[in-house]
Order: sequence, then structure tokens, then C-alpha cells
Amino acid sequence: MSTVIEVEEVEEQSSRFIRLTTIDDVRVEMARVYREMRTNKIAASDGSKLVYVLSLIARTAELVRIENQLEQLRAALEKAGITYVSDT
Repeated sequence: MSTVIEVEEVEEQSSRFIRLTTIDDVRVEMARVYREMRTNKIAASDGSKLVYVLSLIARTAELVRIENQLEQLRAALEKAGITYVSDT
């Protein structure tokens, strides 16, 4: 009987949607994984893999945010009549 409950709990956890849109969302999920590793709910090796992937997601989210800001800056410069900005 307890095996059925454990399987249901695992299915419930794996089917829940985890929002990872912002870096803060990713931070919250990393903290959840950390707490689960500390309480031995998940193996440290599995948690480490999850945190690694989460760090890649966070890095990608940050790059997308920077890229969007750069595009907004370029558009503002073009609107002001500045079409070329030197790297030097």
C-alpha cells in the first residue's frame, strides 16, 4: 500500500509545472532542490544535476534580458538619429 502512495507522490511532483521564467524563479527552484538534498528526499548526485541545468537556465534568462535591453538601446539611439556607435 505504501508503495502506491510513493508512486502517486512521485507522479504528482513530476507533473507539476515549475515556472522558470525569471532568474528569481530559478533561484527559488534551486533552493527547493537544495532543501530536498539536505533532507535526503533526492540524492545529491541527482540534485547536483538539476542545479547545474537550473544554472544554465538562469544564465540563458540573463542573456536574453541583456539582449532585449541592448535592442531597446539600439532602437532608442536610432530614433535619436544615432546609427553607429564605435566600440572604442
